[in-house]
Amino acid sequence: MSLVDLHLHSTFSDGLYTPAQLVDQAVAAGITVVALTDHDSLNGMPEMLAAGSNAGLKVITGVELGSQVEGASVHILGYGVVRDNAALLENMLRLRHARETRLQKILGKLQERGLTVQVEECDPKNRAVGRPHVAKAMVAKGYVATVQEAFDKYLGRGKSCYVPQPKLSPAEAVALIHGAGGLAVLAHPEE
Repeated sequence: MSLVDLHLHSTFSDGLYTPAQLVDQAVAAGITVVALTDHDSLNGMPEMLAAGSNAGLKVITGVELGSQVEGASVHILGYGVVRDNAALLENMLRLRHARETRLQKILGKLQERGLTVQVEECDPKNRAVGRPHVAKAMVAKGYVATVQEAFDKYLGRGKSCYVPQPKLSPAEAVALIHGAGGLAVLAHPEE
């Protein structure tokens, strides 16, 4: 029986480990097939593929695209995508830039309320930083007691420091994945 993990995030997204460290952990756990599915990024794939090849681990090229429908987030996994597909790369770059712009707007709104949070405090490695990272920084600085409180008071939808994030529609995400030769799969069907 083969063990498989097709939903991994690295430091090129919101994961804790580099692609090479993920390979080491997978091999140690007896996993034989993995897919690196960083949020809106294929930047970790060269390292993942090289480390996987050296370790005898099968690595599937992947990505996780954020999309939205009626205010709800829908994450779509893309397996087997071609890494140099221009449309996919262009849209991922746009989404990452939108995430960075959104972060600056959120931090600006917090600053207006006397809550100073720097990007580096949200994530010292400056990866794909989102509201959960900001909330954790707010807890660390003592502005709120819990991550949930940060969302309830400031960061949740409709709260004073909430900033909507531009996202693809699920159909657009699936079309991009298919256009890059990949297979699209719903990332979190239970949500």
